Amino acid sequence: MNLRQLRYVVATADHGTMTSAAQALYVAQPALSRAVRELERELGLELFARSGRGVALTPVGEQVVLRARAALEAVDAIEGLAAGRGRGQGADLRIATTVALEPELIGRLVPLFARAQPAVRIRVVRCADRDGVAAA
Repeated sequence: MNLRQLRYVVATADHGTMTSAAQALYVAQPALSRAVRELERELGLELFARSGRGVALTPVGEQVVLRARAALEAVDAIEGLAAGRGRGQGADLRIATTVALEPELIGRLVPLFARAQPAVRIRVVRCADRDGVAAA
């Protein structure tokens, strides 16, 4: 079982047809159908009752979708933690500057950034020349 299969099962339950679920997920319908069938085979469960007009969850399929939603929400929350770090939550920022640029940087730009990203720790390093900036 993998997250892709769980996403496909939840999307199919939400959309009522594998075609609509595949369109919503931007995947080919045969690939979605195959992944759902592989999951059913792996679990030894029939998750959907198939008909010419679409699919309906079986009773055990309803239980699987309920748990799959919880698992996917947990994965999204974990990914959100990583994304939060990427947005500057708890990050470090080291800025190398020259003497000529320092007044503008320290006086205006760093305070603006610090207000917008309060969790970022900022360190300004003054370099004497152009070569020093590259080395910092």
